[in-house]
Amino acid sequence: MNIEAALERTAAGGHITDDHNDRDDDHDQGREHSVTAGEYVRLGLMALVIVASLTGWWRHWMLRDWLACTATLVGGFPIFKEAWENLRKRRMTMELSMTLALVAALCIGQFLTALVIAFFVLFAEMVEGYTVGSGRRAIQTLIDALPRQVRVRRGCTINTDGVLEVRVEKIGRDTTFGKIIEIVEQAEKSRAPVQRIADRLAAGLVYFAFGAAAFTLIVTRNFTSTIAVIIVAGACGVAAGTPLAILAGIGSAARRGIITKGGLYLEQLSRIDTIVLDKTGTLTLGIPEVTAVRAINNATENDVLQTAAIAEQHSEHPLGEAIVRCAHERNLPLHEYSQLRYSPGKGIVCEESSTRIFVGTRALFEENGVPVPADVLFEVEGGNGAGKTVVLVGRDQKILGAVTLADQLRAEARQAVNDLKAQGYRVILLTGDSSDTARAIGRELGVDKAIGDLLPEQKVEKIRELLRTGRKVAMVGDGVNDAPALAEATVGVAMGQGSDVALETADVTLMTSDLSRLVEVLAISKRCYRVIMFNFWGTIGVDTVGIILAFFGLLAPIIAALIHVGSELAFILNSARLFRQQPPRPS
Repeated sequence: MNIEAALERTAAGGHITDDHNDRDDDHDQGREHSVTAGEYVRLGLMALVIVASLTGWWRHWMLRDWLACTATLVGGFPIFKEAWENLRKRRMTMELSMTLALVAALCIGQFLTALVIAFFVLFAEMVEGYTVGSGRRAIQTLIDALPRQVRVRRGCTINTDGVLEVRVEKIGRDTTFGKIIEIVEQAEKSRAPVQRIADRLAAGLVYFAFGAAAFTLIVTRNFTSTIAVIIVAGACGVAAGTPLAILAGIGSAARRGIITKGGLYLEQLSRIDTIVLDKTGTLTLGIPEVTAVRAINNATENDVLQTAAIAEQHSEHPLGEAIVRCAHERNLPLHEYSQLRYSPGKGIVCEESSTRIFVGTRALFEENGVPVPADVLFEVEGGNGAGKTVVLVGRDQKILGAVTLADQLRAEARQAVNDLKAQGYRVILLTGDSSDTARAIGRELGVDKAIGDLLPEQKVEKIRELLRTGRKVAMVGDGVNDAPALAEATVGVAMGQGSDVALETADVTLMTSDLSRLVEVLAISKRCYRVIMFNFWGTIGVDTVGIILAFFGLLAPIIAALIHVGSELAFILNSARLFRQQPPRPS
C-alpha cells in the first residue's frame, strides 16, 4: 500500500513546493536551484577560452579577442537575461550592474576581462544554487519520513454480518503529518525581518555602486577604474547568504526533530532572554499516578476514588486520567453523570444519582460552600509542599476525602534548566498547580521563579507583564490550557506529545518531549544570527575597501571580479556551514 501516492492525491504529497516568485532580492529566486548540465557545459567552454587566451593557444590577437567576446556574450546570456527582466520590473539588481560592467569592458576592448568577470559571476551563482539545493534537501529529509508502505496486521475480530461503517475524520493536509509538511513548506517560503533588511541592504549597495562609479568617472576620467568600482561593489554575499543561513537553521533544526514555522521565529528565538515553562507534560512526564487516598466522614478509600473517577471519567486532564486509571485497576464501577461544570484551574462539579460531586481544589470547595476540615487542609499543604498534587473529593455538602497524585520529573529536566541558566536565560515556572507544589518543583529544578495557582488567563497576564518590562519571552507548554500563553509569548514552543491546540498555536514544535531539544534550537538560532551579522558587516567592509582601491586605480577589473566573487563565495560558504555544524549538546 503506497501511502505517499495516496497523500499526493489528497494534496498532502511529501514534496516541498518551489514557489519563490514573490522574492524581491537581487538574485532571481524564482529559478530552480538545481545545477543543470547546460550550466556545466557553458562554464566549461568559458574556462577553455580563458585558459587558451592566457596560455597563447591563439597567437593572433583578433582571433583571441573575437573568441573572448563571443564567449562573453553567449556564456553571459543568463546574466543579460536576468538584468533585462529586472530592468523591466524597475528593480536595481547586481545582474544589472554586472551587465553594465561587462558591456563597458567590451566597449573599451577589455574582452578577456569581460569574459573572466562573466565566468566568475556564473560560477558563484552555480555554487549558490548547489548550496541552496543542499539546504532544501536537508529539509526534504523530514518529508521523506513519510512511510511508503505500512503493514496491516490481522485483527482479532472479523465482521461477518452487517455493515461496518468507518469514518475518516482527517485526511491529507488535515492530518498531523500533513500539517507538519505544510509548516515546513511555509517556513521555507517565509521571510524573516533580517532577510528583508538584507534585501534592502543589497538594493542600497547597488545604488551606492552606481553612484561611486559615476563619481569615479567624473573625478578620474578613467573608464577602467570606473568599471572596477562597479564590479567590486555588490551585496551578492549578503543577498544570497542571508536566506541560505535561515534555510540552514531551519534545516538543521528539522534534522533534530524541531519544526519552526518560519525564519521570523528563528530570528526571534535568537533574541529570547526569558524562558517560561509549564509543569505538567513539559517538566514532568505528564503521566501522574495516585500515590495515596485519604477518606473521612465514614467514607472508604474506594468511595473517595470512585466518586472522583465518576466526575473525571471523560476528562482529558492528566490528573483526571490518573484517577480514572486507578479506579479501573481496582475494578470500581463508574456511573454516568447527568450534568457537568468544569472550572479551569479549580476542578469539576457534576450531578450523579441526584447528588452533586465536587472534585478539585480548596477554592472550588470554598466557592460552593463545602467546608474542608483543618486536618485535611494541613494534608493538602503538606502534599503540595512535597511537590505532589492533592485533589479534594466531596459529595453534596460533605467532603469525602482527598486523592494525592505525583508526576515524575523528566530525566533531562534538571539538566535542561541548568543549561538554560548557564547560557544566561531567566527560567520561570508557571503552573495551575498549587503555589506550594510550584515552589517545591522550582526548588528541585533550580528555576529563578515559580508561580502556581494560575488559571489559563492568569498565565497570559504573567506573560504580558514580562513583555511590558521589555523581556523577550519563549513560552514552553503542551496542553490546551497553555495555548493562550503560547500565542501571547514572543515565541511559543510546543512539546511534540502535546494537544492539537498547543501544536497549532506554537511557533516552534519539539517533535519529541525531550527538553534538551529546546537548548539545541536556542543554540541554532543564536549561531544563525551570528552568521548573518558577520555576512552583513563583511559585505560592507569588502565593498568599502574595494571601492577605495578601485577609485585610486589600484584595482584592475579582473582583480575586482576575483574580490567580488571570492567574498560572495566566502559568505555563502559561511552560511552553508550551518548545515554541518552540530549545536553544542546539553552537558
